[in-house]
Amino acid sequence: MSRGITVSKGPYSGRPPARPDRGRRVTRTIGLAFIGLIVAATLYFMLDLGSRLWAESYVAGQVQKSLQMTARPSVSFGGTLFLPELFGGKLSSAEVKATSFEAQGVGFVEVDLHLQDVSFSPLKLVLHKPSTITAHAGSGEASMTDVQLTKAFQDQGVPIVVRFDPEGNVRVASARLPVSVTVTVQAAIEEGRLVLRPTRFKNISFAVSLPQLVPGMTYRSVAFDDRLGTLRFTLNDATFAVGQPSG
Repeated sequence: MSRGITVSKGPYSGRPPARPDRGRRVTRTIGLAFIGLIVAATLYFMLDLGSRLWAESYVAGQVQKSLQMTARPSVSFGGTLFLPELFGGKLSSAEVKATSFEAQGVGFVEVDLHLQDVSFSPLKLVLHKPSTITAHAGSGEASMTDVQLTKAFQDQGVPIVVRFDPEGNVRVASARLPVSVTVTVQAAIEEGRLVLRPTRFKNISFAVSLPQLVPGMTYRSVAFDDRLGTLRFTLNDATFAVGQPSG
């Protein structure tokens, strides 16, 4: 008589039971990685911002010395991230602004420089070694009052008094005129000089040499309103000396 063999099937499937905390460990690992990424990004942002502020402050002081300004300008660099541009020695753009200062004996209310395609030596800049920052292109404006313009003319031996009237006209009084009157003048830029020509006396003109604020700048035009005269210029391979020894 044969005996049957009965096999019972239990819950065991031949695989080790799943560990209930494996999913929690994976979640925790992802969370820690995400937190680490946030911390690293924050540290990089702070380092990038700190480097930008340091460079802007240092370059501002160097520009003041290079351009012989009586007041410290403000400098700001373009671009979203600064460190890649710093180590690459190339900035897409930069802005330089100075107010209420004199340069080469001529007073200005404000000067704005819009620099483009700026190159420099990153190692020399960081180590404060003598070097040159070059803006391969750019433009700018320089504004002055009629009092400042009068002083510029008189300091160069041209005895005139300049006034801007409410209509934006430029009027000049001078002993060199045939009669003692104040006349309206037309203004033009000629070979780096501002030239004023009385509309009533065609053979008379008054000229003042304009300061070369930056090597590589060229004055292009001048415009007036009731308060200010604004000189506009372009920049081509304009250079700023940095890291030069004091003295």
